[in-house]
Amino acid sequence: MVEEWGVRVSGTVTRMDGARRVAVPHGNYTMRESSPETFTLTGDGLPTFELTLTELETYRQARELKILEGQWP
Repeated sequence: MVEEWGVRVSGTVTRMDGARRVAVPHGNYTMRESSPETFTLTGDGLPTFELTLTELETYRQARELKILEGQWP
């Protein structure tokens, strides 16, 4: 079973896209585990992003990304 979480991005979440850093737009996303170290964020009308576990934990601790639904380990 693929685990899934509802998340809200409300801060300045950025991620590397090749050699450049791009911002993840504010909004509500569904997050799914892509691999043990990466997670995919998708949302209606929003671009799809992948975050590493390290990025995810950094933004969660900074309160820029909040888990809304689902049991997070």
